[in-house]
Amino acid sequence: MNTYFQHSDNHYYSWEHPISKRRHLLDYVITRRKDLKDAKNTRAMRETDCQTDHYLIKTAFKFSIKPAYSRATTKHKRRLNISKLGDRKWQDRLQLAINSALEQTTDNSDSSEQMWNLLRRPVFSAAAEVFGYIKKRNADWFDEND
Repeated sequence: MNTYFQHSDNHYYSWEHPISKRRHLLDYVITRRKDLKDAKNTRAMRETDCQTDHYLIKTAFKFSIKPAYSRATTKHKRRLNISKLGDRKWQDRLQLAINSALEQTTDNSDSSEQMWNLLRRPVFSAAAEVFGYIKKRNADWFDEND
């Protein structure tokens, strides 16, 4: 980072040979490439007296911290196991369950939203009762040979 910012030559070097007065860059500030955007300035502070022959290297950062991503906030919807829907036997079971669920509902609604809920809830609950939900199966990443 010492040579990343444009300064006069006095502010690049961190050590000066006492006899030859040649300046050398011995002390560095090392950062990751992705954090380079957060660095605002890097330079040698020649005025400081640290009881050493090296100059103090100062780097100014302005960090931009993003909020942590939480996986717990996202809720996954449970999916119905519709793989059995191609079989005529399961289609008949679903039709009977939907008919019996819709017979129990009363139609005394005025808005389309209420009418949709009167239809959606019994049909979904009947399908969930007949088919059930998908059980998530992850591949086994560890076996006894590993």
